[in-house]
Amino acid sequence: TASGQFTVQVGAFSNFTNAQKQVSRFKAYGNPRVVETTRAGKKLFVVRVGTYPTRQAAERVAKNIGPEAKVMAATGE
Repeated sequence: TASGQFTVQVGAFSNFTNAQKQVSRFKAYGNPRVVETTRAGKKLFVVRVGTYPTRQAAERVAKNIGPEAKVMAATGE
């Protein structure tokens, strides 16, 4: 079982404003935020919620959110 800090990603946008609009949808899940990252040479703004001590805890939250939610290691924040 992996342990460490995990988060749940709920969206990725090329536009910061669109990412910021998503944040308000996920306030109930704790610490919604926009994290800037680069993928394939392009800037992306990802929306993540919460930090969890185990992957299992993050997976429970992701399951409650729905299919758009993905468990990620909370790195680069």
